[in-house]
Amino acid sequence: MADYRENRRLIDFGPQEFNFDPLSHVEQALVYQAGLFRRPEDRALGRGRELLKQFKLYEKKDQDFRKLSGA
Repeated sequence: MADYRENRRLIDFGPQEFNFDPLSHVEQALVYQAGLFRRPEDRALGRGRELLKQFKLYEKKDQDFRKLSGA
């Protein structure tokens, strides 16, 4: 169980399920999800932007998150 929790902490895991405001855009959804793991908003925003850039999704940060592929 410890490895599972550590992995989630390292990657800021976000499930596929819609467990937040369906009107959120991608960046808001990431910050909200990080808050569930007690990440401060400023840290979550910075980390979210870093990951969006890393995965070449930064230009989609203001897009409706439901329009992203789950694959």
